[in-house]
Amino acid sequence: MCGEPSGIHATHHLHCISKEKNTLTCRLRYVDGATFGTANEKEDLQDAMDTRAKITDAPFDLIFNEDGIESIVMSKMTRPYDINLLKVIIELLHVGDDFDDIEDGTFDSTATSTIGRCNVTFHVFHRSTTENAKTELPYRFRLKAIPPKLHLTPNENLVIYKVTHLNHCDYYAEHYFRKYGDTVVSEYVEAELENMVSQMELSETSFSSSTLRKGISITSNKIYNIIENTKITLKDVQSASSELPAIVKPAKTGLIANDDIISLSSTNYINID
Repeated sequence: MCGEPSGIHATHHLHCISKEKNTLTCRLRYVDGATFGTANEKEDLQDAMDTRAKITDAPFDLIFNEDGIESIVMSKMTRPYDINLLKVIIELLHVGDDFDDIEDGTFDSTATSTIGRCNVTFHVFHRSTTENAKTELPYRFRLKAIPPKLHLTPNENLVIYKVTHLNHCDYYAEHYFRKYGDTVVSEYVEAELENMVSQMELSETSFSSSTLRKGISITSNKIYNIIENTKITLKDVQSASSELPAIVKPAKTGLIANDDIISLSSTNYINID
């Protein structure tokens, strides 16, 4: 498992408009990317980068409940690869718990993510903002935490750190990873997930969320380390200049990778044949 690191780095912009009290209509746009690694892997890496660059920019809806994201509505014509990639990004907006009667501290709960529904240890705490953050230019918006017990103050950041226990899940995403911790789920998939941690951090004027996943891939009797680091950062809040287009052939799915996609005929959505 030794050798020169290789991989891809991709940047996307996620634009969202508030549609209803519990719904965001969003669109993801590829910005740029780069590959790194050895010459003999260059072609495979470039293919992966090209696939990432062609991800759909069609609109989709995020429907929230008290725990975070309840469901996703997107076009039924979306490629399975694109759906799973979108979910990896979307889950960064998913808190995973309603934090009822929770202030600072550590507690265990069950939360859904792209990999399934697993036991998660939550660490919730506040920390002082950095001097750099205090000297930033004034913002046109102020954020607040819900529920109110997860309070925000001008001089503190709220941090929610999550550790997913891969060996303690009541449901695993199929055909996504071969193995989660010690549990084999999809025998013919090459990648195995060994570790997953997430962190959200927000203040009155900032929000960021990241997930780090580590594992291995076994290909042609060779073992490769895998590190996947996904991060989203709030850049700005502005008045929308126009509405996003309607979702063509809308269908609903959950946050778990490769989850069922169910066509919708609701009056809330326009079905275009």
